[in-house]
Amino acid sequence: MNIKDDLFLAVNGLDLQSMEIPDDKPMYGNFIRIDEDVERTLMNDIVKMKDGNLPLTNTYQKEMIAFYKQAMDYTRKEKESWDPFRPYIKKIESLKDFKELVDFSTKNILVSFPINLSVSSDMKNATTNTVYVSGANTFLPDKTYYEETHPNGALLLNVAKEQVRSLLLDYGYPQQEAEEMIEEAFYFDRQFKDYTKTSIERSNYAESYNPRSIEEVEAYLSHMSLKTWISTILNQDVMEVIVENPNYFEHLNEFFHPNNFKAIQSWMIVCEFLSVGALLSEDIREKSSVYTKALTGNTAISTKEKHAYRLVSSTFKDVLGDYYGKTYFGQEAKKDVEDMVARIIDTYRKRLSRNTWLSKETIEKAITKLNKIEVLIGYPSKIDKVYSHVHVDETKSFYENYMHIREVFELHQLAQYKKPVDRSKWEMGAHDVNAYYHPFNNLICFPAGILQSPFYSLSQGDSKNYGGIGAVIAHEISHAFDNNGAKFDEFGNLNNWWKEEDFNVFHQKAQQMIDLWDTFTTADGKVSGELTVSENIADLGGLACALESLKQKEGYCLKDFFTNWARVWCLKVRPEFAQLLLQMDVHAPASLRANITPRHFDEFYQTFEVTSEHQMYLKPEHRITIW
Repeated sequence: MNIKDDLFLAVNGLDLQSMEIPDDKPMYGNFIRIDEDVERTLMNDIVKMKDGNLPLTNTYQKEMIAFYKQAMDYTRKEKESWDPFRPYIKKIESLKDFKELVDFSTKNILVSFPINLSVSSDMKNATTNTVYVSGANTFLPDKTYYEETHPNGALLLNVAKEQVRSLLLDYGYPQQEAEEMIEEAFYFDRQFKDYTKTSIERSNYAESYNPRSIEEVEAYLSHMSLKTWISTILNQDVMEVIVENPNYFEHLNEFFHPNNFKAIQSWMIVCEFLSVGALLSEDIREKSSVYTKALTGNTAISTKEKHAYRLVSSTFKDVLGDYYGKTYFGQEAKKDVEDMVARIIDTYRKRLSRNTWLSKETIEKAITKLNKIEVLIGYPSKIDKVYSHVHVDETKSFYENYMHIREVFELHQLAQYKKPVDRSKWEMGAHDVNAYYHPFNNLICFPAGILQSPFYSLSQGDSKNYGGIGAVIAHEISHAFDNNGAKFDEFGNLNNWWKEEDFNVFHQKAQQMIDLWDTFTTADGKVSGELTVSENIADLGGLACALESLKQKEGYCLKDFFTNWARVWCLKVRPEFAQLLLQMDVHAPASLRANITPRHFDEFYQTFEVTSEHQMYLKPEHRITIW
């Protein structure tokens, strides 16, 4: 394949031909390869810590290793089978009426419930934490899967029911009781599905900010006091609540009421069965994977060793990330990436200052926001204090310890209500192969995990680095100015800082991106320009800024720049998972991210001598510049 016709395949074709997706994964590529390398390294180190061949440097690691030992004790898990889970289920089974069910939810904050409470930063006062309420999730990925025209919806619904049936019978429920429970649970699921958000609606997160007085929230339900429920869980009075999905709560009375008690109870039990598989025996974990396999195309579950590690990685992400960063992330690399970030921010500032479609007033405010962006690189300077409350009791089951730790985390987060936001807290572990922009904190974060080849290497040269991590850095900065981030000011507050006419032009440019991406189809289905617009804007702005930054360096090579951009997106995806991503993921397919974004730049055409005769050619009138 020629670069002039398909950059993605020209760069990655040979790798893709020989690439095999592991049985326990829905896709494979450079992101996942690096993640596996990190995983392999840390798995080996954790075993050495367990065996006493690597010293533990803090008490957090001691608890992490105790947790790992329990996660790896499959002999005990097989012997215990469902037993650790039974007391929890018996409590839900013993609830006699609607009032008991509501009371139970205030004392058992991890239980699946039709109303969810969370505490996080106030979108309009980002320095302070406030309380949010949201609704339940459907059994299927989103409500569009329930439509008769959905190609996979009916199949997935049957698979989900079959998995639940298998688990309930294995647990010991009589056949008839299991069938009745399934019917009631999925009946309740159908009752509220129409009031949930689609993936496109969820992608517009500013729309989740709907402040309501406690009196307005109280009026949503006639059969229970939401005011009392919220204040009981938070252990204090609340005057205002942010309602994430008003449509759900405005219809809450229709399905969440005493006459529906049995269906709600069955739904709660089924939800618990669907979420517990990873914590019990291997046989239960295997039985719990049927739906996920249908959804993703995976043909096997992960090995015992990988599964145990991943439970450690997600539960002790700060502790493991701290170890990884201090052990494997060098100061020379950190300094180099810091310099690159500073250079890219400076380029972004220059690009904003000469912007031709914004007024001077809006440009100044955009630069103010850019100047305020905080940068996190490598690993956090401290481990979250919540880990000081984590203790693994070896006399208890792994399930009990896991649930205890989750409860510690949840109670800690709820206790942050009305307290200042800890802006130093990382959303990811330092060992994660990822990066993010946080709109409420106006910060960008690049964990140590992603700072390796092909994204970054001290030895691969500036041109490849700027086509890799440079484009990622500028991509995350661009999220501050995408269709979501643009609604937040330099302090992370939801606050319109635009002149109206400027925002109208921005909206038109965003619509151009939507219209362009709506024209693309892959073998797995059609791309949604609306769902992916924020990421496509960030890719476009990121590549533009990284390209300009590189051109300020001596001896740059644009061929290396563009080919490494494509190499980063080398990815093979199972058809089932690709179809799911097209409907649920705000990121466009990797092959299109590699191919479409470079087509907007004159330098791409000049470097590879692309003309209108070639498939990579995009007519000038369709090329878009935003940032």
